[in-house]
Amino acid sequence: MPFDPSIYEKRHTFFLNFANKFFVEDFWEKVLKDEKAACIFLCAFYSAVKNRCDTSIKGTSEIVYNSLKKKCLKNETYENFYKILEKHNLKIGFKSNIPFLNSNIKKAFNSFEILYSDYEMQMKEKGEI
Repeated sequence: MPFDPSIYEKRHTFFLNFANKFFVEDFWEKVLKDEKAACIFLCAFYSAVKNRCDTSIKGTSEIVYNSLKKKCLKNETYENFYKILEKHNLKIGFKSNIPFLNSNIKKAFNSFEILYSDYEMQMKEKGEI
């Protein structure tokens, strides 16, 4: 998924709307319990934002944090969120980029990308991006 200027322009509302539609309220609790699927989807969401917006690490993590904050994160601070995100990106995100290292992680990333791509296509068809 390459950089997309129309998404970048509306990145804050676009990803907030996506997160509100896609993630369940107890998503962050699942990440804190190290539930693999939730951790993978967190990393995949970060990756989608990073690729579509070509933002810095800090800029990307702030978009992800702000997108999840109201529905999922409750009173979680950005600093603590970032530590947990970084931990999972180092642990899971790295493995997903190495072919055959962990096919289950790759499958979960692919599942997220399909869901995300469907959402993005719907938003383009509606003229929202």
